[in-house]
Amino acid sequence: MKADRSLLDPPPHFRGFASDEPIVCLRRNLPHWRQLGATYFLTCRLADSLPKQATDTLREERDDWLKRNPPPHSIDQIVDYQKRFTLRVEAWLDAGAGSCLLRNSENAAVVEDALRHFAGERLRLFAWVVMPNHFHAVVKPMEGFELGAQWNSWKRHTAIRLRANGADFQPVWFREGYDRIVRDSEHLRSIVRYIGGNPGKAGLDPNRCRMGICEDWQDAGWSLFGEEQAGME
Repeated sequence: MKADRSLLDPPPHFRGFASDEPIVCLRRNLPHWRQLGATYFLTCRLADSLPKQATDTLREERDDWLKRNPPPHSIDQIVDYQKRFTLRVEAWLDAGAGSCLLRNSENAAVVEDALRHFAGERLRLFAWVVMPNHFHAVVKPMEGFELGAQWNSWKRHTAIRLRANGADFQPVWFREGYDRIVRDSEHLRSIVRYIGGNPGKAGLDPNRCRMGICEDWQDAGWSLFGEEQAGME
């Protein structure tokens, strides 16, 4: 019988959002919320993965939201932002737009290898999946390492390899990734199920996708595959 994750303790090394500790909002084109010691859910997409019309509309709506919601942001505002914008992007990505370079198994392996390269050294890599035009990962930066720097390292390394394998557009990756602080164990549960169900939702065979969950979490009873695949909250 599969364990009900809602009854499980938080997995090893996981830390969710701490309401009584400082949170920082970094801003380029997208807002990026940071909290020391937190666990993050990441989405990184290829630069050609969304049509320009969609990104232009999203940018206008996002800029309007940010004008109406200046920092500092509460956890409720952060959740509202993610539901309005980040989840929409992920639904568009699952539709499979663009070149979908990562559908090629060699290219997918390039991305997975990069994700795992510094696991346990610069960050803890808890769960991941490589999709045709994006990847997801649940990570926690190690002490002394910054999430944004690791983003840039992944993108630089994989872009070189992907261009060598035939990527004919510049840049290879969209300039910014989407990241969110995992709120708590229940939020984490929905994210892990989302990662496990992402290939099937997009019409792909999970057995042929590059995906995984760390051994510590497996030993604690966590799995990418629950009795049902849930939508992400």
